[in-house]
Amino acid sequence: MRPLWALCLLSLPATAGAFEPLTDVHVKFQRDQTSGNHGEPATQVRDCRSPLDPAAPPQDGPAVSAGGVSGKIDGRGFPSVFQAWETASNLGKEDSFARHDLAWTGLTSYGLKGNSRWAGLSTAFTGGGRQASLRGGNTNLVLLAEIRWKDGRFEDGDDPAKQYLPKGHPWWLQKDGAMVPANTTLTAPYFLLDYRDPCFQEQVARQCKAAIATGLFDGCMLDWWHNADSDQLAMLRKVREAIGSGGLIIVNANGDAPTASFPYINGVFTEGFGASFWRGGQGYAQVPYPKPEAWQNLIALLQTLETSATPPRINAIEGWGDAGDAPYLRSLTTLVLAYSKAYVLYSRPNKTVPNHDHTHPWDPFWDKGLGAPRSDGAPVALPGGAVRREFSGGTVVYNPSENAVLLSFPEPRTSRATGVKTSRHQVPPHDGDIFVP
Repeated sequence: MRPLWALCLLSLPATAGAFEPLTDVHVKFQRDQTSGNHGEPATQVRDCRSPLDPAAPPQDGPAVSAGGVSGKIDGRGFPSVFQAWETASNLGKEDSFARHDLAWTGLTSYGLKGNSRWAGLSTAFTGGGRQASLRGGNTNLVLLAEIRWKDGRFEDGDDPAKQYLPKGHPWWLQKDGAMVPANTTLTAPYFLLDYRDPCFQEQVARQCKAAIATGLFDGCMLDWWHNADSDQLAMLRKVREAIGSGGLIIVNANGDAPTASFPYINGVFTEGFGASFWRGGQGYAQVPYPKPEAWQNLIALLQTLETSATPPRINAIEGWGDAGDAPYLRSLTTLVLAYSKAYVLYSRPNKTVPNHDHTHPWDPFWDKGLGAPRSDGAPVALPGGAVRREFSGGTVVYNPSENAVLLSFPEPRTSRATGVKTSRHQVPPHDGDIFVP
């Protein structure tokens, strides 16, 4: 059976453009296939249901609620670590989900099955019962579904599993009559999607709502959100409207503060701190310890995100570094702990492992034990430029200075960095530490 969008194409009058079916739904926009911007506004008649798979009709209904999200966020202990698509390389899948407090990946990675053969046309999802057990080890785990909007996989042939959308579908971005290849770290071919299309924007919102409706997810993740344009914002508003205030939205803005998005999002994924595309970053494939200005920029960004995103907040701070760079990992972790309630991750740079970005082993420095922060204010400044923050179960010290910091406690404390238990400790320059009774 031909997809409905193909039948609509065959029924068009000769003067109509490809995949512009006639209906009573009016959308004011004009496609400009040679750039990322609209041309002059024009009224075109669009049918936002005709591009869908007739086997996967839209699921209408009120906004869905994720339920209990604030309790998961507020009830977690610290350190609080997240995973971006990839589970920890030294843990089993279920153990990895149990130790991380925030996680996201593609919908099918959770064992879900869409109601269309093409992932991009699914409007409802079933299955995933086995993955529900992943929450059993961590009742505070916030689980998100990445909804694709920037690009999608496409390989010629008859296998919809390798095609985000069918060939020739109107939601593929076209230039000179051909699909536009996407910039990706993956080895499979990906092509750009036409997110300017209001009908596709509705589908993105529909898929986010459908993901939450499965009961597995607390919200959705939107990648590629640096320098968001007006069409992205229009799409974001539709997603928020579809899921209501109960669902979470996080976007990947790298080192940017997506000011115009703040009213609609609960947090930002700051992918790749330390890389050259960050202010003060120094590399990509191999990332040395970032310059001092990079750390200051991160603190300023973190303070903005923690006060500007819509509550409940789920900011996720990721640093890229080399394997075994313990001072970098500790510095990043203690900075995030000292200045925020955000989630943290130290991972290998993208492309380090083919088809596996954000790879990381679980580090014992991240083990729980700190409890919750004793205050929401700024950390206490120590002599020489270091800062200190007290938690219900211990103390965090971040030392970006050129000199070691000496600490004295009224009782013996164990250093997470050295394993030594004593009442007097030293934190080296450009390092950080956690001290627990």
